[in-house]
Amino acid sequence: MHPELLLKALVGMTKSVSRCEFSLKTGIINKTLVWDVLDYLVTNGIGTHSRSRITFCESDRIKTAILALKLGCDIESVSRMITWKDFELLTSEVFYALGFNVWKDVRFTNPRTQIDVIGVNTNIAIAVDCKHWRRNNLTSIAAFARRQAERTELLVRRSSDLLFGIPIIVTLHSIEVQFIDRIPIVPISKFRSFVEDFRSHLVEIFVAYRK
Repeated sequence: MHPELLLKALVGMTKSVSRCEFSLKTGIINKTLVWDVLDYLVTNGIGTHSRSRITFCESDRIKTAILALKLGCDIESVSRMITWKDFELLTSEVFYALGFNVWKDVRFTNPRTQIDVIGVNTNIAIAVDCKHWRRNNLTSIAAFARRQAERTELLVRRSSDLLFGIPIIVTLHSIEVQFIDRIPIVPISKFRSFVEDFRSHLVEIFVAYRK
């Protein structure tokens, strides 16, 4: 599958679409090619067939973007096609699947700030900041990582049910998990495996404890 076809597919991924509608939205005119793209997506767990229509869920866009990157699509092109909301949907979906409760767009005043997504398991919180930088700028990432650590400390101080929190940055870049100032920088493609195994990283991760 050519990765550029997956970028075109992102345009046509509405909640429910016929093959004809998908063709018109994406500009993929060849009917056989439309079938091939849709079948490829469904084979990779993106979208479901329902009679003559294909149904997409909200997180299918980011899943398609990840697949395009794996096939070698330019990250600049992929970044232009997705939003932070796409990240939020997939990270929330992963948390739910792993038995976490999910808090979204948690806002604080004094200081005024917010956290995109928080996965809570008993008294443990994983605070996620969703970013999709087009370039992997370490200076910018380090600054965001420090701010996310501060937001996570604030979260733990103000949430009586939490004993500690872990700040992480989730990014589109297909890199290995990195640590900047002990803050995990996690590519979205490895987010699930990181959450499943986060306890094994606690020695090297910044943890905000209730004081």
